[in-house]
Amino acid sequence: MVQGINDRLYSYAFIIGEADKNAGKRVVYVSADMGAMFTAVKLEVIKRLKADYGDLYNDDNVMLTATHTYVSNAGYSHQQLYQIASTDDTLAGYSSQNFNAIVNGIVTSIKRAHATLTPGTLSLAQGELKGATVNRSEFAYNNNKDAKDFDSNVNETMTQLRLNNADGTPVGLINWFALHPTSFSNKFGGVSES
Repeated sequence: MVQGINDRLYSYAFIIGEADKNAGKRVVYVSADMGAMFTAVKLEVIKRLKADYGDLYNDDNVMLTATHTYVSNAGYSHQQLYQIASTDDTLAGYSSQNFNAIVNGIVTSIKRAHATLTPGTLSLAQGELKGATVNRSEFAYNNNKDAKDFDSNVNETMTQLRLNNADGTPVGLINWFALHPTSFSNKFGGVSES
């Protein structure tokens, strides 16, 4: 069983909207250090945001994503198949404590982003990263009828959105490039914290 902490898990929230801070048109993008994002998490996040912000943040303009790390909490899905997969030697497949910790963390990151809204700029960059990633199953990929129509068996295009304050100070980056950098096994012992 995995125990201890190697690194903290984070939720990064970005709010992108019109120049008028009170304008209703905005988008929330959250990247959370989790294995997967489940509908139950999003529904609860939206419910809690609605209590504080009304309809400003809703299902249409809040996007929650997971980094797909393998060393994060389990047992937070309301779907039974994932609960079975999360079962450990205690036979606990669902943990309301884990679920609430995840939801609270995401809501907190969105509230912090909301409280620090400031004018800024966006810039988009795109480029090719040849050889930076690999296909995890070339055999399966090659069974696609159109596999030979592409130069590579992976998408080697990196897309990155940069967010800056109005004075040019970097606020954050959102990057879309497919990697699978998992390096911990289920035998990982972690680092104890006191």
